[in-house]
Amino acid sequence: MSTTVKTKPEKKAPGTRAAARSARTQDVLRIGGEPRVSLLPPEVGARKRARVLRRRLGLGLIGVVVVVAAGVALAMVSLVGSQLALTEAQLKATDLLAQQRQYGDVLKVKADVVAVTKSQALATAQEIAWAPYIADIQKTLPASMKITAFSAGIDAPFAAQPANVDPLQGPRIATLKLTVSTPQQQISGWLASLNVLPGFVDATPESVTLDQGSPDYLVVVDIHINDGALAKRFVTATK
Repeated sequence: MSTTVKTKPEKKAPGTRAAARSARTQDVLRIGGEPRVSLLPPEVGARKRARVLRRRLGLGLIGVVVVVAAGVALAMVSLVGSQLALTEAQLKATDLLAQQRQYGDVLKVKADVVAVTKSQALATAQEIAWAPYIADIQKTLPASMKITAFSAGIDAPFAAQPANVDPLQGPRIATLKLTVSTPQQQISGWLASLNVLPGFVDATPESVTLDQGSPDYLVVVDIHINDGALAKRFVTATK
């Protein structure tokens, strides 16, 4: 049970808000109200707050453990995948080595064939088929002329320029020296017909002599030939 006692407010300086509020609060004084006092010792509240803190820390620690475990599991999966890929690559390499040993002889034979083909192409790079070439020259001879001797040689092996080249003569790689028997000294018409030969550069009479015991003349002619007369037997094989 409570009793309310009215007290006379103290007079304060007029015109101040603080004085008015103080007067209103002091108009009523409550005696015998319901008390609100905590009888628990302070240690109980401290323990309660500590339990809440520990619970929160435990939940945070569990979250960290879960995240770390997930990362470790992902790393393990990636590592296992890498190891499987490495094992597969090693197996393929071993298989390739076994096949290489199995077909090693075949590969060696193929390499030898390529080497021989290149050697053939190099060795015959300036080869001229002289027999067919002489046959072509004979086709240009008049009926009264015949070839009595010939010699041939490469002047510029492997595309080197021959020494002492006459500036009036065209570039050449070979010289064919012919000795022909003819009843007349003038053979300019026949020399002019030689330009149908493959690789023909020019033809120059070297000497004209009377054949002993015969009314015919022996004419020595130098025929210069360029790379248009090359046989090129192995050019297709090297492509």
